[in-house]
Amino acid sequence: VALETDRAEAMAEAEAAAARGDKEAVTAAVRKVETLDTVLGREAEERPAPVPPTEEEKAAAAAEAEQRRVEGNEAFKGGDYGAAIARYTEALGALGAVDDEQARSLKAAVHNNRAMAFLSSGQASAAAADASVVLTLQPDNPKALFRRALARRKLGGATHCQAAVDDLEAVCALQPANAAAARELAGAQRDLRAGSMASAPAAEPAPAPAEAPRRIAVVEDSDDSDDSDDEDSVPAEAE
Repeated sequence: VALETDRAEAMAEAEAAAARGDKEAVTAAVRKVETLDTVLGREAEERPAPVPPTEEEKAAAAAEAEQRRVEGNEAFKGGDYGAAIARYTEALGALGAVDDEQARSLKAAVHNNRAMAFLSSGQASAAAADASVVLTLQPDNPKALFRRALARRKLGGATHCQAAVDDLEAVCALQPANAAAARELAGAQRDLRAGSMASAPAAEPAPAPAEAPRRIAVVEDSDDSDDSDDEDSVPAEAE
């Protein structure tokens, strides 16, 4: 009974703090409710919702994120991909839980930029993940599709290669004049065909014809050799 009373008081504290816009008090009260719920074995369905950010807080978060994005772009242009990734990550952190249209657009831009920085630093899995986030926000974003395709080609394997082909076909459908996407698509299709050929079971070799018995002469202390079995030299095909 005492714990139930404490929980009810914590709920009231959270609601009162939310009404006056005291985010720190809300957080403290919610944590108290969570602790009591754990002790009581109760689900969290009755916990108060967090206080949404004000318009001023949204504007400040967007300004901070944009500044970090610009700094990330400058670092990327200078070839410092690690610093670029750090600045883009800070930009996303500044936006936090802000989820209006402006924030979603900025998040898409930052994830897209970070995908390119990850790709340039050899982190293909992270690049593909960031590009996928962009595509959840903007399904027809050609840059995200192209960058995810590049990352998937680097990851290799039949599954990634087929996914890269799918992404590049989508880019070509959105931008028929995109020559870079067309080149990458042709390369990805070659990779896919090569992988299919490599995974196909090899044909059994034909039995070698029986050799006629040869008379072997024994020659002692001779350095002479007969190189009549040299193979023809065949140049490799240029790609």
